[in-house]
Amino acid sequence: MTRDAVAVRAKRLRRTLTAPFAVLASLGVIFVLLIIFVPTLDGPQTWIRIHEERSAVTIRTLNDLERAYARSNPQKGFSCELSALRTASANYLPESLWTTGTMNRYQFYLVNCRADSTGTVLHYQVIAMPVDPGKSGVKAFCSDETGVTRYDKDGSVTNCFGKGTTIN
Repeated sequence: MTRDAVAVRAKRLRRTLTAPFAVLASLGVIFVLLIIFVPTLDGPQTWIRIHEERSAVTIRTLNDLERAYARSNPQKGFSCELSALRTASANYLPESLWTTGTMNRYQFYLVNCRADSTGTVLHYQVIAMPVDPGKSGVKAFCSDETGVTRYDKDGSVTNCFGKGTTIN
């Protein structure tokens, strides 16, 4: 056998022996990643929690924007329209919030605006409800001019204001 023939056979033998080990090593890495990440992903429930958390933050942001609006428009008071709260400082919020009231698969409303005898709006309520209850979210979120944000675990806006759980 020539030296070249021995080298070729040795190369084939090395390739034959290392290929299964490379596959096993790759499978081992994939298995470890699955063990680490799969328990944290529980499918639709993860997305529901994400939508709910983002909606609670958006309620707080709308409260901040309402206070800023009332400070800069003392004769008007609070706004009763989402589009009026749009400012340069809130340009990070999506266009859909200002035009349709939707964000994070939740629908946002400003409701129950009440003005004093001079027409200055002193009371408002902001609510957020899932667009597709049970799929895009479960909880209803609410707040008012006090700035306290609450939620109702069953998605009832009425219960949210009446006996909703306060979010710190």
